[in-house]
Amino acid sequence: MKPKLKVSFDNPEHGWVGLIISDGEASLTIIASYTPSDSFLDLINVLDHLLRYRVGGIVTWHEHPAEIELRFTASGEEVKLEVHV
Repeated sequence: MKPKLKVSFDNPEHGWVGLIISDGEASLTIIASYTPSDSFLDLINVLDHLLRYRVGGIVTWHEHPAEIELRFTASGEEVKLEVHV
């Protein structure tokens, strides 16, 4: 059985938010700005499209000057998440 992902957010403050992604063994912490793009809205839209249409997408989080991309793809009943730094 593949591990389930757990995602948690800190409270947003001054345009920044902490995002923690964990699979039980390893975790990734991202401290990013959710501007200039609306990363929260992008995440909601990608997850909605995965649920309704089985279509993936990309959510970009800005660490200034770097960007983190969360790339979601669907294959049957599984969803794959790739994190590109």
